[in-house]
Amino acid sequence: MLASVATQQNVKPAGAENASAAEAAAASKQAFENAANLALLHKETERVAKKQRVCLARTDECIMSLLAEIRGARSRVINLPERHALRHSVQEKNFAGQLASQAVSVKEMLACVGKLGKALDKAFVHTDVCKAKWKDPLHTASLDQVIAQHLFRVGRFDLSEQFSQAASMSVPESLKKPFKSMRAVLYAIQQHNLEPLERWIKDNRVDIESKAGELTQLEFKLRKLGFMRLLCEEGRAEAVQYARRYIAPFAKTEMGEIQRLMAATVFASKLTDSPYKGLLTENNWELVASEFHHICCNLTGQACASPLLTAINAGADALPTLLKLASVLAAKGQDWDRMPQLPLELNLGREYTFHSIFACPVARDQSAPENPPMLLPCGLVLCKNSIQKMAKGNTHTFKCPYCPVETSIASCRQIYF
Repeated sequence: MLASVATQQNVKPAGAENASAAEAAAASKQAFENAANLALLHKETERVAKKQRVCLARTDECIMSLLAEIRGARSRVINLPERHALRHSVQEKNFAGQLASQAVSVKEMLACVGKLGKALDKAFVHTDVCKAKWKDPLHTASLDQVIAQHLFRVGRFDLSEQFSQAASMSVPESLKKPFKSMRAVLYAIQQHNLEPLERWIKDNRVDIESKAGELTQLEFKLRKLGFMRLLCEEGRAEAVQYARRYIAPFAKTEMGEIQRLMAATVFASKLTDSPYKGLLTENNWELVASEFHHICCNLTGQACASPLLTAINAGADALPTLLKLASVLAAKGQDWDRMPQLPLELNLGREYTFHSIFACPVARDQSAPENPPMLLPCGLVLCKNSIQKMAKGNTHTFKCPYCPVETSIASCRQIYF
């Protein structure tokens, strides 16, 4: 059996000399309870938002009805002689019913708000989160750099410049220019404007094909959007002419999708009611924007996800377990600042898996190029240093620490991640 493989953010398993399996199980149970509490909080939040929308709609309806009644009464007062009295029994009855309905909706919303408050108290226990941090000082300059780069990523260029000046630092121009270009193209895609993306592909084609190697799919999706826009705005003839010029070169790899586009021309006059209405959804534009963002980040050597957001989200997921662990160790009089590694593994989920890291189940050491993982004939994986220690030399046989099979170093094979 293969030993456990930790992710990049996951803390690798170390010797459990300072925490028992029961403590690890308690931490896992607490993490599960926290996840359940957050799910309940999300549900209650959606319920409050729904009730608020209903209450707002009824309030607007009630106010508009009251304004209409006031205008009508004013008009009747002006037009009737002074000796005539106004009677509004029907209008008053209807308005009273609207007020009663509004009172019910407000009452329901307040009840949901009360449940939301209880869910908040249950999900977010008032705990000093500083207990979950190490005493090592934070490298402020590196943090400032990450924040400034994040602001550039999300298009807040002026704010990033102001932050950089306040922190007495600067973001490299080689990073500013690609992000500015990327945000301009993304904004154009949001506005259903394909020309900036076409120019960007033309200007960067050589670099994209040599570094990113993912241009084909993006360019084909771009041409699909251009084809559908022409089909809706200009008609069948213009769209087919566009397809012959720009879409035909993709026939070898995208014939199925091209046939689908051609079939859509039959319904050119009523695409929204046709089997091909999915070609007109906003999701197609979002896919192009996402793929462009991915390629652009690969081209500049930057991660697609913001490092700042990744670190914050990973820390938020791990925080409940770390707080529980800190309280358990404090009760035992132990200080985790003196531990080289945490005594348990933090499972942060597949979204934080970037590359594989192997930890030897015997030595508890992380594998390295000079200490690679080795596969034994029985299927167990150990690090090379552990195998050499058990073999006591390259010519001796040794027994697997987990099964009775005997083997030698020559029978072991290196594993490459």
